[in-house]
Amino acid sequence: MHFSKQLFVLAAIAVCCGLRVVSCESVDGNKTSLSPYLNKRYELAKGDDDNFEDLMEYLGVGWLMRKAIVMAKPVMELKLGGGQYTLCSESFFKNIYTTFRLGVEFEEKTPDGRYVDTKFTAEGNKLTQTQKDEKGRVTTIVREFKPEEVVVTASVDKYSCVRIYKAVAA
Repeated sequence: MHFSKQLFVLAAIAVCCGLRVVSCESVDGNKTSLSPYLNKRYELAKGDDDNFEDLMEYLGVGWLMRKAIVMAKPVMELKLGGGQYTLCSESFFKNIYTTFRLGVEFEEKTPDGRYVDTKFTAEGNKLTQTQKDEKGRVTTIVREFKPEEVVVTASVDKYSCVRIYKAVAA
């Protein structure tokens, strides 16, 4: 049996047995360094709440929704399975699970109900999410993963904010 057929059979057996075949390769073949941060939980520790609220207001998020989002202390986790990543954000306010493949654009419904075209890319330890809304505004969210924290920088037009998540003990 050729090596490629053997590899395919091995992968099929692993999937049938419930084993995860983990790959940290994007659609364009770029390797990322996100593996050490998979299945690790990070809780919001501090945020630039005023600027975050201004950014949300600019995007059209209502007053009550903005207040609830700022009060939430979400726990973030990045998972990988079946060749797809899932970015989880859980809080008392709302649980959000976004499943994606690196480099593949898809339509996403944001937590506040807007529809955007979203694409995730990765370079090194940074996961970048780009959202384009119906008004043509482009929001960029960069999540820089580190052993003990994730620094999240969000920006759209003249608005930007930084939110820092700290690792949660397992």
